[in-house]
Amino acid sequence: MTKIDIENLSIEELLELNHKVIARIKELTRRENTELLRQFRIGDRVSFESEGKTVESKVVRIHKRNITIRTLHGEWVVPPEDLKKISQTENKISIWKKLFKK
Repeated sequence: MTKIDIENLSIEELLELNHKVIARIKELTRRENTELLRQFRIGDRVSFESEGKTVESKVVRIHKRNITIRTLHGEWVVPPEDLKKISQTENKISIWKKLFKK
């Protein structure tokens, strides 16, 4: 990694460097978010944590930064990093647990 001696930079140079750093962070964050969004498709069964409980839902829309999901209690807009795909096996086990609650 290249080291930059910022002690001798002027205010203008520091501001320019700051703008470049912020732009780079935004670009890396955008790329990471795009990769997360690509993991999901409309119709996917997903889960997320809300108030200490696991909520199961279905993907209904994929936005630029977030995903709209539908639960039994309405629609939520959730960042992709908060979602976990439910595999077919997990989905079947979950359905059986709901059917045979004691």
